[in-house]
Parts: sequence; C-alpha cells; structure tokens
Amino acid sequence: MADVHLRSSSLHQTTEAGDTPIQWMRRAPQPTAVYVAVHDRDRELLVAVFDGKNIEPDALRNLDPSLPTVWDANLSPEAMAMLPQSTCFWFEPTSAAKAGRIVTAGRLSALPWMSPNELELVAIANAAGHASSCVDTEPSALSDTQIDDAAEYLIRQERVQNILVTRGARGVTWFRASATTARGIERRHFPARPLSKAQVRSTTGAGDVFAAAVIFALLCQRAETPEQAIHFGLEAASLACQYETAVPPARALQRLIRPSVWHRL
Repeated sequence: MADVHLRSSSLHQTTEAGDTPIQWMRRAPQPTAVYVAVHDRDRELLVAVFDGKNIEPDALRNLDPSLPTVWDANLSPEAMAMLPQSTCFWFEPTSAAKAGRIVTAGRLSALPWMSPNELELVAIANAAGHASSCVDTEPSALSDTQIDDAAEYLIRQERVQNILVTRGARGVTWFRASATTARGIERRHFPARPLSKAQVRSTTGAGDVFAAAVIFALLCQRAETPEQAIHFGLEAASLACQYETAVPPARALQRLIRPSVWHRL
C-alpha cells in the first residue's frame, strides 16, 4: 500500500481482530493496487472495486515463503508465476474469462485448494487441455457429468488436491483424490442452507463469503476437518444471502465464530 497511514491503520485493525498476519507491499511511486470501497453510515461494506494492474511480477518476488498464499485471477499470469509454488494455498478464479490464467502461470499443478463456480471449473479444465464441449454462458447449460469430468481431469492430470465447486442455490460439491473409491476420486455434495424467498435479499457476495469463511476456518484452526470448514462456509454464505450488502455486517458474522457453533456443526 502506498498510503502509509492506511497501511498502519489496516494492520492495526487486523491485528486487533486476531487475524492471521498479513504481508504488506509498498511500491514507490505507484501503489501496488487501487481498492475503492463504499460503506454505509454504520461502516458496513456496500460495494468495492479492486484494480490490481500495478501488481507486477517483481512486486511479488519477496513474498514471505512461510505464509500461505491466497490469490485470485485478477493477477496477470506473469504476476501469478512469481508466487512461491510451495506456499500457494487457495486460488479463487474470479470469472470464466480469467480463470485459465492459472494454467498460463504454471501454478495449477498440485494446488491445495480452489473454489471455482461451474463455468470457471470447465474453463480451467479446458485451458489445461481437457477436451470438452464449448462452455455456455449459463451454468444451467452444464450437466453434472460435465462438472464431474472437468473436476476429475484436474485432479488426475494436474494433481489438484481439493476442488470446491460453488453451485449457487444447490450448494457446493467437493472433489478430492481418494484411494478408497473405485475411481480414485471422492465426490461429496453439500446442500446450501435452506432459505425462504422472503429471507433472500441478495446473493451477490455469497460465493466470496463462502470461500473466505472456509479459508478462515482452515488457516486459523477453527475447523478440525475440511468437512467442518465447508459447513462453516455454507453457514456464512447463507448469512450473506440475508443482507443486501455484498458482505454481511460484522455483528452478524460474530455469532459464527463462537465456539458453540463449532460444536453444533
């Protein structure tokens, strides 16, 4: 961050919240990225725009190799290629148009976690060499067989360890390699938490909130198993759908991190 005051304030707030340490980069004279956020009077997030075009490859050369790397497809392939392979933890594909950048960057092989939606999953598989039919612009045009084939291809050919396919109101499907199944791949579906039409205010940020919650649970030791982390993510996504803002209010999220919630899950 180029703004020293903003950097100091952000670091102070994240430290107070007990979050995992964050590494900061400062690039003079240009900022590494531009992030514009609009909040309401209660300081809750309404909308945010991120422009990371200034995150160039050499800005990532000195990342701390002891910290896990979570990144999305807004980075250029050249910048992605500078991420330490050993610390790459989670990739968020962002969009079907950008999802294939991870293949160009050479950071797909043996990736621990990724969280594509259906279109992004097929786009990544196609970029990696999977021979599938043309991807439609609507997830509903993809069959379960196409989704399964794409996920299995990435696990077998690219050794991706865990794929969480977000499927909107249907929930998420988790794919991973398994020596105990006939096909060598385990597929588990987790339904979305049931909500009435009256409860749903917006689904805009549900997928991102889900991914953030699972990452939080895994990295901050809030879950004993990946299954528990996924359930936590679904709880957070359900909460996100009940607010018009892209991210639920902080006070609403607090109840999810109480120890009692983990026992219930």
